[in-house]
Amino acid sequence: MAITDLNLPKRRYMKTDAHWAKRILAFLIDIMIISFLTLPLQSAIPVPQNMSFTDIIKTMFGSPEMQGKLFMIELFSAIIAMLYFIIIEYKLGQSIGKTIMGLKIESEDKNHKELTLWQMFLRNLFFVPLIPFNLLAVIDPVFMIFRKDRKRFSDMFSKTKVVEYVPLN
Repeated sequence: MAITDLNLPKRRYMKTDAHWAKRILAFLIDIMIISFLTLPLQSAIPVPQNMSFTDIIKTMFGSPEMQGKLFMIELFSAIIAMLYFIIIEYKLGQSIGKTIMGLKIESEDKNHKELTLWQMFLRNLFFVPLIPFNLLAVIDPVFMIFRKDRKRFSDMFSKTKVVEYVPLN
């Protein structure tokens, strides 16, 4: 008799809105992965040795050439981050961080029950290094923490929500 032949009760789950702390932890895991992916870009700017932090900042931001390099690194890092989230979340319904934390993205669009690329793009606009998009990096967590349904502002206009399935047994 194989284990699959046993008539065991199936594990039951309750779907609930994902807790904001789990969402933040999932995001931090994803940011660590993205930081690893963008490490070659980050090493493109040599950090002067034997200088104070203030002197390093003055050196890096005092030069127009260095500002251009920093902007290009920020732009490419943002593109990598957006592609990471858009592609993985579209294909799997969750990022690696969300998978580890047991979270999943679902569509709330009545016309599209499956997640769309457009929804994933809208969810991740805060990575665009331009105002007003980068303001979402501040607005989104505030919405998520204080709203009863734990939605980010980006969740509302992308018509998505992040859920977790909690075991009942």
